[in-house]
Amino acid sequence: MLDKLLTMDISAESLHKKSNVPAINDEVSEIFKSVRSHILRAHQMGLSSTTFDLPNTFTVGNLEPLDIQLLIYSKIIERIEAEGLTVSIEMDKKSETSSLEISWPSQLDPAEKARMKRVILSHIKKK
Repeated sequence: MLDKLLTMDISAESLHKKSNVPAINDEVSEIFKSVRSHILRAHQMGLSSTTFDLPNTFTVGNLEPLDIQLLIYSKIIERIEAEGLTVSIEMDKKSETSSLEISWPSQLDPAEKARMKRVILSHIKKK
């Protein structure tokens, strides 16, 4: 057991990978689930945008709080953009709060619009 401990890699990169990455990914996954749910509720209410308040404290160790925020917020923004949505962040230093402004197209998708036109045109009754 002692031999194994003595030969383990203790580089900064190795320690980071062992402790921070899983915790950061867990935080991002949980926040993204909440964001997704928030977006779906807003969309069901007929909206095409919403504001999501971000948490500002996290259960990730071995990093400075601002570094954790940097990592998590950037990953959340990237995941939202990967879904084809538009996102911006508002950070209020006085109140130490952050929120995301998220929007999505409210118009018909051009491909879907073209498909619907074809359906209607193919069903026009000729006189």
